[in-house]
Amino acid sequence: MNWKDKIEEKISWIAIPRLLRHVSAAQFLVFILAKLVPGYLEYLALDPSAVLRGQLWRIVSWTFIPQTTSYLWILFSILWLWFLGDFLESSWGTLRTNMFFWLGVLGGVSAAFLTGNGGSMFNWYLNLSILFAFATLDPEYPVYFFFLPCKVKWLAWISIAILAYPFCLSSILGKIAMILSFGNYLVFFVPAVLQEALYGRKTYKRRVRLFPYSHLEETLHYCYTCGATEISAPDMDFRVSSSNGREYCLKHLPSAPGNERNPSPRRDN
Repeated sequence: MNWKDKIEEKISWIAIPRLLRHVSAAQFLVFILAKLVPGYLEYLALDPSAVLRGQLWRIVSWTFIPQTTSYLWILFSILWLWFLGDFLESSWGTLRTNMFFWLGVLGGVSAAFLTGNGGSMFNWYLNLSILFAFATLDPEYPVYFFFLPCKVKWLAWISIAILAYPFCLSSILGKIAMILSFGNYLVFFVPAVLQEALYGRKTYKRRVRLFPYSHLEETLHYCYTCGATEISAPDMDFRVSSSNGREYCLKHLPSAPGNERNPSPRRDN
């Protein structure tokens, strides 16, 4: 058991099982209350100045505001969040799903205080971060809109394209705020991506060092002495030496006349 697992074991008691189910249920309740009581959402929205005046519930209550006011789309929105939460919890477990969500909440609150503005965009960012997590874990998962199939990775890329426009037009503070809002995704996935890229780079360098010419082209034949392949020398024949099991072109085959001694492989300066 590594140190991360030990920490998770010690703090697992604070995790809320099926957290996003509770959030989606709260959004449905808020949707109904907002229809019955006009202006109700104003008491839940993320408003930094109101938080500083003592309305501390806004630090969390903004996550209960649904992304739609349409009777047609509210059910879809709630079920979608419900589904995403169940998927993340089945993939990560309860604690990590909680950590991802609350890091997203912390990022949204930090961004709001940085810019001095609240608004529904932070709800949108939080929901998008959950979508991005899903698309990263299972990019090929099919999603159906009006019976038309679409892989979830394309939904994520479309969302990124939509985000790119306001990001480019934002001020420096706005850009930082957007990055903070997706801090949960960055914390969970960027280290793994960097580690994989570093490992891939090391593997590539090791392959180039051991097989100097194999990285230039995918070949079936390779002369151990001169590096010729069936691509670089299409008229050349290749044979495997019975003395050492290595492959050579006919010119450098150890059993060929004049090559009785096993030649050394070519070394580039």
